[in-house]
Amino acid sequence: MMKQRNPHYSRPMRLPVLLHGYSGDAADWITGSPIRELDGKYNLAVVMPSGDNSFYVDAAHTGGKYASFVDRELVAYVRGLLHLPEE
Repeated sequence: MMKQRNPHYSRPMRLPVLLHGYSGDAADWITGSPIRELDGKYNLAVVMPSGDNSFYVDAAHTGGKYASFVDRELVAYVRGLLHLPEE
């Protein structure tokens, strides 16, 4: 979860993080879920990285570093982009 400062509340609040599951891709959320309605209702920041059916784990046999990417690079990028505070 990522923390975000609410201008009307002094403590950081935690934001839930959802990752697309196995098979399909992030476009499934746009076409097969109510994410657009939820975004409008709750003012969400929706970030949809591709996990290429990896379960978002690092895999030595494929060279994929999905967990490392999401945990380090993607979180840092989104924090900077949306001006979220560090934990």
